[in-house]
Amino acid sequence: MLKVKGLLRKMFLAGLGVMVLGGVSGGMAYAAETSLDIPLVSKYVWRGIQANEEAVLQPSLSVSGGDFSFNLWGNMDLTGFGEEAGYGNRCGEFTELDLTGEYGRSFGIMSIAVGAISYIFPGIGSTTHELYASFSAEVPASPSLTIYSDVDEVKGSYFLLSLGHSFELKDTGPLTGIDLGLSAGYGSGSYNRGYFGLDKAAPVDMVASLGLPLSFGKLSVTPSAVYSYILDSEISEAMDQSGYFFFSLNLGLTL
Repeated sequence: MLKVKGLLRKMFLAGLGVMVLGGVSGGMAYAAETSLDIPLVSKYVWRGIQANEEAVLQPSLSVSGGDFSFNLWGNMDLTGFGEEAGYGNRCGEFTELDLTGEYGRSFGIMSIAVGAISYIFPGIGSTTHELYASFSAEVPASPSLTIYSDVDEVKGSYFLLSLGHSFELKDTGPLTGIDLGLSAGYGSGSYNRGYFGLDKAAPVDMVASLGLPLSFGKLSVTPSAVYSYILDSEISEAMDQSGYFFFSLNLGLTL
């Protein structure tokens, strides 16, 4: 496991180093691009798990250059919900930080990406790591399949099939379109056992989303509505929920 963690650190540092060099070196064939998203979300739901049923802030900083990209994502509690979960009042504190490094290439209409994610939970002293591979196509509905494999605490795999389409709007002021998304996740036996106590492979969740992006130059504002439905009845019973409906308001900035 120490070898795996060392590999993850090297991937992150290598990817970030390449992107920084790309941004500051005039001899490079590309320049780094940076974007910042700050979504306010009415509840935190992840792969069928409601991590926080109250409002959270989930800022995300992405840097990309050439075939490499790096992302830092965080979840900040905005209420004292953690007290109910036994973690104390963590209002205004980050309860999760995710570090992602990715390398991707395109071949005609097909794209392939591989990457690694470190999930860090400040205050709890818990971490876990995933490796993933993603396959997507630039065709109608933009289908993609991503396979996430936990190599640390859970040692299981989660398969995510996603579809999405943006309808472009004209002469509607700052409203640039309508974004629709649909995804379905499937967990291996070890994945479902680690997260839900269910000792079998089974479909986990389905997520449908609707977004209305507003553009103001480099600044964007996107209100969205999301419904996450738990597909397996035993997982639903374990979570004591059949699904979750929530809203988000994202402030995006391209630097």
